Amino acid sequence: MGTLKLECIWQYRFATYREAKTVITTWIRHYHETRPHSSLGYLTPAAWRERQAKQTA
Repeated sequence: MGTLKLECIWQYRFATYREAKTVITTWIRHYHETRPHSSLGYLTPAAWRERQAKQTA
């Protein structure tokens, strides 16, 4: 949750609830789909899943 606050919420001044929801939803999608994670060896979650699938096949 700290990353969401630091990298998203505290970076914006939202004018409306709808704007906040849109920006936060977009950020969360990016974080979970395309942002490299140190815990995954600096791979994106999609690349990590692909790598895992190849190793188990």
